Amino acid sequence: MTTSSILHELGFSVHEARIYLALLEIGTGTVTEIARKADIKRPTAYLVLGELQQKGFVSLVPHPKKLVYTSSGPDALICYANERRRHLLDIMPHLESLHAQSKDKPRVRFFDGIKSVVSYYKTEAYPNNEVDFFASIAAVARHPEIPFIHEMPDYKKKKIREIVTQNKEDIEYARGRHAHQDHHAIKVLPKNSSWIFKTDNILTPGKVGITSLTKKVFVVLIEDHDVYASYRTLFDLAWQSAIPVQKYLC
Repeated sequence: MTTSSILHELGFSVHEARIYLALLEIGTGTVTEIARKADIKRPTAYLVLGELQQKGFVSLVPHPKKLVYTSSGPDALICYANERRRHLLDIMPHLESLHAQSKDKPRVRFFDGIKSVVSYYKTEAYPNNEVDFFASIAAVARHPEIPFIHEMPDYKKKKIREIVTQNKEDIEYARGRHAHQDHHAIKVLPKNSSWIFKTDNILTPGKVGITSLTKKVFVVLIEDHDVYASYRTLFDLAWQSAIPVQKYLC
């Protein structure tokens, strides 16, 4: 990192950093001399020197006829950084209290558009070792950009349950996954069922993802253990009523 970039991290503006470094180099100088060395217009240099003086980085040298400035020396930067750290430590208990409170609040995130939705599947849903799905495979298949979980490299390490519809595409999908039923169990909604899935719903530990795949493509991801527990209970009830896919593969 450059000297200027480090000063920027300490809170110096671009002009403040240039003025301060110029003054360190020349030792003392008038506004005109400092502005020339820093390659900054004189009126700007005058204002910046006033700001640096308030912060304690420059001071005036007594002179009967003109304003002469000098820097307070590099040690002032250490004092300034330590002071900022001390202020941060002072408010740390309050920040930690706010953070602790936020852990108890549900977090809702929105993924809008196909690229963002694909990112959700790859980075949020599929990396989990336990995943429950209930959706229409036909609806998902309309968007070839979205990968299926069995296309992931660690697919065989996952524990998956999936409820699909009576749609022909769903049954064909289940047929293709039948050989993996030891870790990817699939059931089908009962025949003549009034239940329908218009969204792809994904349950992972502590999270519920609801994906719209019709007119507008988006995901609403809810991160809350109580919401997850409720959806998991509903899924378990539906799982009990659903039909093992083996009955459709004869």
